[in-house]
Amino acid sequence: MQFSSEIQKVLDHAPVAILICDPAGLTTLANRQAEELFGYQPGELNGASIESLLPKDWCEIYRTKRPDVLPNVSAPSAIRKETTGQRKDGSQVTIEIGANAFSSGEQAMLFISDISKRKIAEEELQLFSRAVEQSIASVIITNAHSVI
Repeated sequence: MQFSSEIQKVLDHAPVAILICDPAGLTTLANRQAEELFGYQPGELNGASIESLLPKDWCEIYRTKRPDVLPNVSAPSAIRKETTGQRKDGSQVTIEIGANAFSSGEQAMLFISDISKRKIAEEELQLFSRAVEQSIASVIITNAHSVI
């Protein structure tokens, strides 16, 4: 499927990584954020298999659920999952991925967000919360203006 340069420009300005994939799981379009997230040069992801980017379990969900679920769902994301993506250099990144039908259900549009920083912040908050709960001393938390 060919996309106009105008559509590519719009997708390149989206705040998240976007991949459009065919039924076989091959990428027909990747926006700039997807290329940056996974460490690829412009155009390198075109024709690439999602199996090189996403875990096998997610690819299996894509292959088995896409034909039945995606064309029949108008929700914001028919398939959504937190998982780990693989960058070109072999490093991993924690991501949240959602998929919806595109082009009459023949293709899927994958929306991918890097949630690494959010996951680190959640872990730090849990550690702090446990430390406060286990403290034998009283703990009073205030804001920058010393308001409790």
